[in-house]
Amino acid sequence: MRKCNKCNISYNGNLRYCPLCQSDLVGDKTPNVFPIIKPKKKYFFYKFLFFIFALISMTCGFVEYNVAHQFIVTNYMIVSLATIYIFLVYFLNYHSDLFAVVNRVFLISFWLLIMWYFVLRESFIPAFLLPCLCLAIFLFNDIMIIIKQDRYVTRYAKFLFVNLLLSVLTISFVIFKAVTFKMLIYVVVFVDIVNLLSLVIFYKEALIEEFKKFFNI
Repeated sequence: MRKCNKCNISYNGNLRYCPLCQSDLVGDKTPNVFPIIKPKKKYFFYKFLFFIFALISMTCGFVEYNVAHQFIVTNYMIVSLATIYIFLVYFLNYHSDLFAVVNRVFLISFWLLIMWYFVLRESFIPAFLLPCLCLAIFLFNDIMIIIKQDRYVTRYAKFLFVNLLLSVLTISFVIFKAVTFKMLIYVVVFVDIVNLLSLVIFYKEALIEEFKKFFNI
């Protein structure tokens, strides 16, 4: 039988998280008391994700056309987002934790873009692609926090902080003068700081609990 030390409630089955507070359960797993029901396909999430990616592509195209009167970066953006979308759909069909998959795909995509930059040495990668990717994950996590509040912060605190810290790295491209168009990077850093302050101010207790569990304090 598994137990939640925070709620002081025991559960039968092989649950991983407490249904009430989303904390990790301790103890041995037991056979499920309820039959396993195959979850419905996540059509709504796929449509929502497609909408977000389309919005990012149109925004990138609008900015690039007004700045340089071309769509070269936008074409790369569309190909990149389409690749990420395909990977997301594939992973989500084989993994039950939807939100963890989205955050992991962001981390993988972030480092792939960094590697892509050092190979191609194209300034549009840190100037457009990386900031748009960071803003996309900010938007996704902010919406999830608004909907799920403490439950999302408690369960995915490590992803939230890693995403925020990685996004700060985008300012290094400005420091080392690797980009000429800096506006999107400044927007990312500003949104990053606002998100970080919001987490510390509104979810301080939940974050402290997660850090204690992570570092075994």
